[in-house]
Amino acid sequence: MKKRGLVLGLLIMLAVVVSGFTYAFWASSVTGNNSNATGTITIGEGNAVATTVVVGNQTGAGPLVPVGLVSVSPEGSVDYVILQFSVTWTSASALANGYQGTLGFNPSNVLIDDADTNAGLVTITYQIGGTVTGGTLNGDGSTQILADGGAVTIFVKVTLGTPATQAVYNQVAGKNITFTGTFTVTV
Repeated sequence: MKKRGLVLGLLIMLAVVVSGFTYAFWASSVTGNNSNATGTITIGEGNAVATTVVVGNQTGAGPLVPVGLVSVSPEGSVDYVILQFSVTWTSASALANGYQGTLGFNPSNVLIDDADTNAGLVTITYQIGGTVTGGTLNGDGSTQILADGGAVTIFVKVTLGTPATQAVYNQVAGKNITFTGTFTVTV
């Protein structure tokens, strides 16, 4: 039995020694505290700038009548109005000078005499940059705008459809058309 106890003791001692070497092996491959991280920075954007436009006598174009009905309307009437907005993009830092963005325009909230009841009679089209010949938007513009660069003109053409009934005509004749124009720059 003594031999058996001796053999058992040697086996336990061998197990302790082997596990100690195993621990030492694992411990020798442990490295110090290192960490890598990828930084993410979100670049800010400017808020959309909204303005309300009133198409009335201040345009200097005369009263707006339905398309094609100038000849049967009072003298000075027009069947389109083209508004021009000069837009510049100003940066808060000199580092952004000359950076290119995309200019956008969105007309919304069209009202006639502060109501949307007959707003479907109003058509608003626009062109960013380019040229206009008479009442034609030539389609030769570009949406490019530069930070701290020159102004870009947005041409907005407003036309009026023919009222379907005398009652609708009475509701819109002599009234103001208003709409909200939202200008945006996307980088």
